[in-house]
Amino acid sequence: MKRVLLLFSILTISYFTTAQTIGLQAGLNLASQSIGSNESGGFTINTSSKAGFLIGVVAQFPVSNAFAFRPELNYIQKGSKTTGETSDESVTIALNYLDIPLNLVYSSPAGNGQVFFGAGPTIGYGLSGYTKVKSGQQEISQDIKFDGKSEDEVNDEYGHLKALDMGFNLMAGYSFSSGLFADAGYSFGLSNITPAVGSSLKNKGFFIKLGYCFGQEGKKGTKK
Repeated sequence: MKRVLLLFSILTISYFTTAQTIGLQAGLNLASQSIGSNESGGFTINTSSKAGFLIGVVAQFPVSNAFAFRPELNYIQKGSKTTGETSDESVTIALNYLDIPLNLVYSSPAGNGQVFFGAGPTIGYGLSGYTKVKSGQQEISQDIKFDGKSEDEVNDEYGHLKALDMGFNLMAGYSFSSGLFADAGYSFGLSNITPAVGSSLKNKGFFIKLGYCFGQEGKKGTKK
C-alpha cells in the first residue's frame, strides 16, 4: 500500500507540473471524529475539535469556461480532543496524513477576481500519530501504527489504525487577480479507519486555507 501511494503521489506531482495554474497553500484544520459501534443497538459519539495545520500544493485544469478540475496534495493533521467531566481529563488523538482532494470547481467573476465553489472525493493515507490520555497530573501516550492490524493480531505498545482514509469535501473560496486566494470548507470521512471489530472511527473537519497561484490562470481566473 505504501508503494502504491508513493507512486500515486509521484504521478500526482508530475501531473501538477502540466497545470495551467499551480500554487502553494497553508491553513488550519479543525479536526474532529465520529466514534461509534457497528453492532446491534450501536451508538455514535461526535468528539470535540482539535486544531491542526495543513500545507500543500494545488493545481487547476480548465474543463470549460466556468468549470475546472482542482486537485490538491496536502500534509494535514487530523484527529480529535475530548474533555472529560473535569477540565484536567481529556483524550487527544493526533493523526498526520498525506491527503489528496480531487475537486471539480465552478468559478464566476466577482469584483476584481473570481468566486468559486467545489466538491469532490478525498484520498488520505496515514503517516504517523498518537493518542494521549490525561487524568489529573498523569498522562499516558501511545504511538499509532497505520498497519490495519487489530489488537487480536498483535500484542505491542502501539495503537493500530487503517492507513487508507476515503472521504468527501465541499469548499468555497475567492481568488484575487493577483493570484492570492482563500477558501474554506468541510471534509467528512467515509472510511472506518479502526480495525477493531464492531467499532467505527471516521475523520471529519472544517478547514480554512490561504494560498497563492502562479501562472496566467492563477492571476486572471476562469472567465465565464
